[in-house]
Amino acid sequence: MNNVATSQKCIPEPISYTIKVSDYANLSDYRGIDLNFSQSLSNLTIIQFVQRTYNETYAQQHQSFSNQLINMTYIETSTQIIYIWYSLSGMHIANETFPHFVEAHFYSKNVSIRDRSSDTWEIWFQTVCGDLQNISGTF
Repeated sequence: MNNVATSQKCIPEPISYTIKVSDYANLSDYRGIDLNFSQSLSNLTIIQFVQRTYNETYAQQHQSFSNQLINMTYIETSTQIIYIWYSLSGMHIANETFPHFVEAHFYSKNVSIRDRSSDTWEIWFQTVCGDLQNISGTF
């Protein structure tokens, strides 16, 4: 984990990443995201939106990040469950620690007919020297 002093010039470098999404339906559904970044991150937020078409309910969520680096929480509204993972202020996620994953688990009464494409994800990230960037997609 390198801290950049304010007197040093910080030169942004191109970042590469791979994102792999997965889902699984059984007694509970889950949506997973595998992440791999080529640079250390100073800011990371991952959000998964699960639509509550069939009154889906929160089950649990998991991550492979250290709890000293990333917190996780969720918000359940009448229309969706929002799973959130976010880096703690001042912490850097070293590129050597990647790959990582996050998983959102929920219960659904109609797993077999549920439209997974209505569930979406967003990832906001910032390298130590870079601008805030985001990517998004569906499951």
